[in-house]
Amino acid sequence: MGEESSSRNRLIDELLTTFVSILLIVAFILAWLYNPFYITYIHQIQSFGWMSWVYPISFELTRNIAWTNWLFNPTGIDMIKHTAWTLWAYNPAILITSLIIGIILLIIFSIFGRLPMRTFKEKGGVPPGKRYLETTKLVDSGVYAVIRHPQYTAGAILHLIPIFLGLHWLLVLIAIACIPVWYWFARGEDKINIEKFGGDYKRYMQRVPAMNFVAGLIRLRRKKK
Repeated sequence: MGEESSSRNRLIDELLTTFVSILLIVAFILAWLYNPFYITYIHQIQSFGWMSWVYPISFELTRNIAWTNWLFNPTGIDMIKHTAWTLWAYNPAILITSLIIGIILLIIFSIFGRLPMRTFKEKGGVPPGKRYLETTKLVDSGVYAVIRHPQYTAGAILHLIPIFLGLHWLLVLIAIACIPVWYWFARGEDKINIEKFGGDYKRYMQRVPAMNFVAGLIRLRRKKK
């Protein structure tokens, strides 16, 4: 019974991973197509010299997709720039602000995505030749003093980045659909770690939030005081 349940959980995890991966690819494609900079300067981008090779390739690839064909003509571009729900996106202040937020999220994603690899190898008691995830000790320092699941948090943040690049409501819907999946993964990881580390991990759960790094930083700062 336990093996059947474990196999079923693995299958669900694999399906969910495929689901969020596909939607992530779609999100970045939409972010590229609907990015206000790209739409506004679609005809000027070919004059950027070192980017001149990008224009014919990206233009021809995307122009021939049936559902985006209307975008790649003056009427389509003019329509999307002057549609009520996208007009605000062409405000220069909003463009710059969204770009800055996107860059900040990308930096946070990189930190939470990479640091666990080093932290686990240095402090997790990983046997020689094993993957960094195969720890033998509970790690509660470094990035793990802020949140319990930095890499799942990085995955959730990755779905937010296209929103600030494309400024399109479809990207918001994709993020809403995918972010709960990363929370699901985090909950499953908690169960595994409780079985692995017992009471120590339960006490760790009480001290450190799962994915809310803002709350984690506040708690850590108060603790140091």
